Amino acid sequence: MQLLITTPHYDEGTHYLHAWSQLLIEEAKRKGAKVKVLEREDVTRDQFQSYLKKQPFNLVVLNGHGNEYAVAGKSNEEIILATDNGDNLFENKIIYTRACSSGVILGHVLIEKGAEGFVGYIRPFIIPLDPDYMQKPLEDPYAGPILECSNQVAISLIKGHSAEEAHKRSLSVYEQKFDELSSSKVATTHILPFLLWNMDAQVHY
Repeated sequence: MQLLITTPHYDEGTHYLHAWSQLLIEEAKRKGAKVKVLEREDVTRDQFQSYLKKQPFNLVVLNGHGNEYAVAGKSNEEIILATDNGDNLFENKIIYTRACSSGVILGHVLIEKGAEGFVGYIRPFIIPLDPDYMQKPLEDPYAGPILECSNQVAISLIKGHSAEEAHKRSLSVYEQKFDELSSSKVATTHILPFLLWNMDAQVHY
């Protein structure tokens, strides 16, 4: 297993994704995978595409902002992957894009260009935040259930499962979290609509 993962860090959303991605990096290393991390200012189109061209990664995980056609890197302006730029670099690779709406068009294009599998979202990926936990995002009771469910996609892929199986295992965690919160009286029950939203938005090809 060779993993390439991007972890930009420039606003609240990417701050949380960066923190939760550290768990994925640790898991991959525990499993003996070779891991290349592009983080913060290093998440540029040139560096990202250069690594894809030179090294035989079989799993790529992208964290960041996106839309139907593209995924951004170190900033909203730094597009590292788009339907007209870099989409031909994923032959025989599985890609997970934890980015808004990337499953609408980009995911299909990647599969058409030879990707082995894709997991992403057909709507915005929403992370509810508790501002009191901005300095300790791994402990945020609002964001935690959402990011644990999405992390399950990458964890399953790191373990060698297919995109379809990783998607199913993630949905199973979503269902578990939804049941746990629905039956509890804790203050975090208001995140239930966000769990359902992200669960319904997640797709695989």
